[in-house]
Amino acid sequence: MEGGGKLTSAPLRLAGAAKVALRARPERPARTANLVTRFGPVTIKCPANLARQEGLAETVQVSLVEV
Repeated sequence: MEGGGKLTSAPLRLAGAAKVALRARPERPARTANLVTRFGPVTIKCPANLARQEGLAETVQVSLVEV
């Protein structure tokens, strides 16, 4: 709900960044991956096709960790 329907646009807090060396593989050279970790609470809406079922909450709040 916070990101307008996309978890990747949710307002998350930056937790840190790291560089990871990846070894060469067949048809791929060695390289460095830049990782960023973010986290925060997000509210997920119940899918429309399940929303009418009795006993299901309309939303669920969960903690999202994104790397």
